[in-house]
Amino acid sequence: MRRGTSDSPTPSSRTSARRCPARASACQRAGRSTPHGAAPLGAKLPISRAQRDLTDSTVLRNLGVGLGHCSIAYAALLKGLGKVEVNEAALAADLDNNWEVLAEPVQTVMRLYGVESPYEKLKELTRGRKIDAEGMRAFVATLDIPQEAKERLAALTPASYIGRAAELAKAI
Repeated sequence: MRRGTSDSPTPSSRTSARRCPARASACQRAGRSTPHGAAPLGAKLPISRAQRDLTDSTVLRNLGVGLGHCSIAYAALLKGLGKVEVNEAALAADLDNNWEVLAEPVQTVMRLYGVESPYEKLKELTRGRKIDAEGMRAFVATLDIPQEAKERLAALTPASYIGRAAELAKAI
């Protein structure tokens, strides 16, 4: 039988590397891009060495293509990030509308002073409800903790509470 006359399709008759692994392998051998991105370059080195192609010339020629695409992508990313503007008024309004943020420090102080079931009490207060400043302060006032701790919790706002964020950021 002559080459290419069989009923089975040949690699050249296939239309997409995505549908045919043989076509993808041909692309990899030729060093062309495949639907898998840069993955073939990493997979090519051990295969080339096993086949005694110690120069890896195909791989080395195509490293620049990947690095060039990365460079273009990084430049586009930086350009896009340069256009981002923070809407401080919207952030402040969002924080002011979400007093549930203070559930964490309140729970921590409740645990510190041995209040029974602090999580469950806060869950009862906050689950499925919108909490405002008055609601949070009224809850804090009912707690069986020292007056000094109540005053510190009552002075907190969602915008002023950062927890241990500064300490953790410095530890990085």
